[in-house]
Amino acid sequence: MFGSETRLKEFKVPKPLGPRAFEVVGIPLKDPGLYIVELESAILGEALLGISQPMYVPTAALVTNLSVHFKWGRESSLFG
Repeated sequence: MFGSETRLKEFKVPKPLGPRAFEVVGIPLKDPGLYIVELESAILGEALLGISQPMYVPTAALVTNLSVHFKWGRESSLFG
């Protein structure tokens, strides 16, 4: 199991371009590891649930120091 230690961290998602309807934003995950993230949105809850209640959206993110390079050619492509 994960152990008895609970490491929860609350943060606000930055919105550098203001309150736009559709915007890709980053979650500040600085150290490598597996993160289980749950975001709360009152606006999404109102829109999808039809009541004044927040909606919670869970997801997972794996942060590593690995990278993939892709070269796309006309006749063949390479991953490295």
